[in-house]
Amino acid sequence: MVAEGAFGRVSARAAIVTLPTALLAAGALRFDPPLPAETEQAAHDLPLGLLNKIGLRAAGEDRLGLAPFTGLERRVEREDEAAMTFIAGPSARTI
Repeated sequence: MVAEGAFGRVSARAAIVTLPTALLAAGALRFDPPLPAETEQAAHDLPLGLLNKIGLRAAGEDRLGLAPFTGLERRVEREDEAAMTFIAGPSARTI
């Protein structure tokens, strides 16, 4: 196994490669021999998660009464409902 890039050339007997499926689907990393067609198709078919960030100003030490990194989750009752997770008060400092 050989890895080549701006860093130079590194060789090893084996490697574990981890990267987002979007990079695999975009061909950002080339394999020789190429990945199996089924693996490449799976990278194209696998949707990535969606993360929206919304900043809300919270005044005072209690930060809305929530501890740092408080997790709030929306209960999903039916299959057609979207799951949601919220992280509130990501730090103890005032933004």
